[in-house]
Amino acid sequence: MNSLKVFFTVLLTVSLYSIVVFSESREEISLNGIWKVSYDGSNFDHEMRVPGMIPIKPETYPEPVSHEVWYKKTIYLNKKFKKVFLKFYAVDNECTVYINGDRIFKHLGGFDSFEFEVTPHLKLGENEIIVYVKDLPLNQFNGVVGKQDWYGNCIGIWQDAELILLKENTFFEKCIFEISDSRIKVQTSVHGEWDEIHYFLFDENKVIIEGSSKNLNFVVKPHNIEKWTFENPKLYSLRINLLKDGKNIDTIRKKIGFRKIDTKDGKILLNDVPIYIKGLLDQDFWPETGYVAPSKEAIRSQLLIAKQNGFNLIRYHVKIPPKQYIEAADEIGMMLWIDLP
Repeated sequence: MNSLKVFFTVLLTVSLYSIVVFSESREEISLNGIWKVSYDGSNFDHEMRVPGMIPIKPETYPEPVSHEVWYKKTIYLNKKFKKVFLKFYAVDNECTVYINGDRIFKHLGGFDSFEFEVTPHLKLGENEIIVYVKDLPLNQFNGVVGKQDWYGNCIGIWQDAELILLKENTFFEKCIFEISDSRIKVQTSVHGEWDEIHYFLFDENKVIIEGSSKNLNFVVKPHNIEKWTFENPKLYSLRINLLKDGKNIDTIRKKIGFRKIDTKDGKILLNDVPIYIKGLLDQDFWPETGYVAPSKEAIRSQLLIAKQNGFNLIRYHVKIPPKQYIEAADEIGMMLWIDLP
């Protein structure tokens, strides 16, 4: 069956960590929460939180209780969508995904996000997702390594998982934002036919600039904006609409802070003003959950403690931060220095 003619939606039982984000043209449904898990591929008699990692016990340290795990989750489809993508923000280290018994894709690498279209593999009603994850012991592993050498071998779906549901066959494939203290340079790519792009910059609920472009790449130049600083971490909201025949067929939203970081005469400048960096190293390794913060509120609380004690920069140590970490830093006025694995 031609996948362009298949229509689906997803309705999930919302767990403690599930969040549904709606727009006019797409839905992003979190798959975070409790999944059934198995260590032998047959008996799903354990549960594990996503995002999370296989437990490391004192008697197995620095290795987890198993070097492979099968995750299982059931979802229910009952509405019409034209495209469905399954996205993982990070799975350590090798994973294979099955839907309704069909092998869909395989991914290698524990720190990068990836997504695949799964539309033709879904059906109305009940659908079963199984994710098989494995890794080698540290003394046998020869790939990209982050903090595992110090604090234990992380194995599992350790960042967010979600379904992206599109109502049209034309959609934004990607949007890249280059932000300075006075403009936003936007680079997009689009799947399908389209006419123009409309954009709106909001200060809370007020539109402060709007415009349109016939090109995939364009620049937004607002006037009289507040710049992002440590003391006033001002954020705006950018909304980009993709139009065809006058109809909005896809929407992307992005939080924006206007700032410029530069160097001059041996000094670091923020918005052309010299600043003195006072930084901390954050291992971001949690007593009960390892690589994974318990919540965005927990991240925010830790960053606020650092800021209240006079620090303005966090060196994020040897792994890729989850999006919630970056959002929290932007919101409270904290700069990040990110060490790659």
